[in-house]
Amino acid sequence: TKDGIKNIEDIKIGDVAWSGSAWRRVSDWIDDGNKNGIKITLESGQTSTHSPIHRLWVLRDGVEQWIEMQNLNPETDLICNNLNIDNSSFIKNESDYDIGYFLGLMAGDGTSTLIEKNGQVGICTVDENIKNFLYYFNDRYFGGTLRKADSKGTRTPSYFFSRKQSINKLREWGVGPEMAHEKRIPKKVWTSKSAMIGFLNGFFDTDGTFNSKNQVEFPVTSEHLLRDLQILLNSFGVDARFSSNKKRYGKQNHKIHRVYVNSNEFETLTKIGFKASAKKAKSIIAPKIPDAHNTIPVNQLGFLLDFVKTAKYDNHKTRGRKIKNHKISACRFALYKGISYANISKYRDWLLETLEFKAFVDQEAAFTILNRLNSILKNKWKKFSTEKIDSCHFFDLTVEVDHSYWSN
Repeated sequence: TKDGIKNIEDIKIGDVAWSGSAWRRVSDWIDDGNKNGIKITLESGQTSTHSPIHRLWVLRDGVEQWIEMQNLNPETDLICNNLNIDNSSFIKNESDYDIGYFLGLMAGDGTSTLIEKNGQVGICTVDENIKNFLYYFNDRYFGGTLRKADSKGTRTPSYFFSRKQSINKLREWGVGPEMAHEKRIPKKVWTSKSAMIGFLNGFFDTDGTFNSKNQVEFPVTSEHLLRDLQILLNSFGVDARFSSNKKRYGKQNHKIHRVYVNSNEFETLTKIGFKASAKKAKSIIAPKIPDAHNTIPVNQLGFLLDFVKTAKYDNHKTRGRKIKNHKISACRFALYKGISYANISKYRDWLLETLEFKAFVDQEAAFTILNRLNSILKNKWKKFSTEKIDSCHFFDLTVEVDHSYWSN
């Protein structure tokens, strides 16, 4: 919503929600009770549960169409991970951003296990930027003296907040007595997009990194925290992936989980207000095409293969050698399971150039192929798996003009 993320059961008629194409007012809301459902899991790790008759935007045999959940085929279909959102001016409230940033620091290098027993929380840091922020934040929002403690080990907090007013605010914001592997994104973060961006930056400045693949990565022991982070990033149109491995973290013996964002998403990250601190920032070259590691199965692009192999052109206009190379490539990629977005983009560029020469014998057919490729490239298509669920509590809401949401 315009106020941040809300559960579907908390939406009211009259609220304004993003429909996937525009901000729309909610015109109807229904509690549908308990029904059988279908759980869908995308290859990037996101999960959702819907009614069997809920429709999803699907790529089937290269044709985009609405298909009901009960008729999905994971072997032949791809689901659109609709990340088309309004990316304009997310950071509008400075205080919400500050609070979100502070809660991001807490999620990364903070400890709150003693918040109920001793009435204190702490943050461990040696970064000068973070130190300066903590003093600024304490003066502006908490008051009193920020207590600094000498570190006796890498996991000992260096700065303590113990003033009663401070602790009460932290409880109100959703900070509880959580161990590192139990952490979640505090409820205050979800109430404002400014707070959500602040949290993202604070969490990155403590537990985030740029890995060897030039990806933004968040490796931590709390799966729930990273699942929350994935939802947060997806809500801003950023494609984030979740992974987990068998590696254990130190003496705590907890699994390491990761959320990572590929470099092709850096442009979107920058637009929404993502900033890296000086110690972690480095030069990044963001690709102009979707992630080259993602592929689309060949069966979805039969229309492209058929066209490239059979298209007729004026070789004098198109420099026949270039066309010949593309024909060879078309035959080669048919031997593999999938075609990368990068190669699909190359074929689109080739079509554009050839159309400009007006060299195709059937220009209309070439434009049809071009439009289909543009449509495929603008979306992020995902492989998926499904699982039947015996009983779920469903809610249904309708937004003006576009469509309805149906979820548990």
